[in-house]
Amino acid sequence: MILDLVLLGLLMHGPRHGYEIKKFIDDELSNFTNISSGPIYYALSSLEKRGLVRKTIEKPGKRPERYVYHITNQGEKEFYKLIYRNFLILERPLFNLDISLYFLDLIEPQLAIKRLNNRLANLKITRDWAKDLEKGLMEKKSPYHLIILARHTLKLMETEIGFVEELIEVLMQQAEAISKTG
Repeated sequence: MILDLVLLGLLMHGPRHGYEIKKFIDDELSNFTNISSGPIYYALSSLEKRGLVRKTIEKPGKRPERYVYHITNQGEKEFYKLIYRNFLILERPLFNLDISLYFLDLIEPQLAIKRLNNRLANLKITRDWAKDLEKGLMEKKSPYHLIILARHTLKLMETEIGFVEELIEVLMQQAEAISKTG
């Protein structure tokens, strides 16, 4: 559903060829989502079979032929249905960290603290990137939806940083308790 929403949304801005869509996903959307551009041709074919997009063949100059995808009226209706539904979906975000937290009792607190400090450093780099992105978008007077997307990423990073800092503190107390009893 998410990939369909992305593909239809991109085509709402106008016709695009497959490589252009793939490049946009890799260069732009990959900063904000874990959507992979790998299955886009399969997904575009599926959308075409369902009558949501149509493709034409274009031959620019001496270059090889390429398929250009266009959204259909039915595809526009599906896009709006998907985007409105997506606003209401409440899924728990998946952080790989959660799997490690489940098995936290099986590793030494000091090792966990070391790894979490590395995670914290990376989260702060990502937070700073999101801050710079938001600032740059605002300075360029970019469309509001791009600024909001950067701000959402920033808020997520700030929340995760706070959680990891608290977790490190808890683990430090745990390590101290173990050293006193050990």
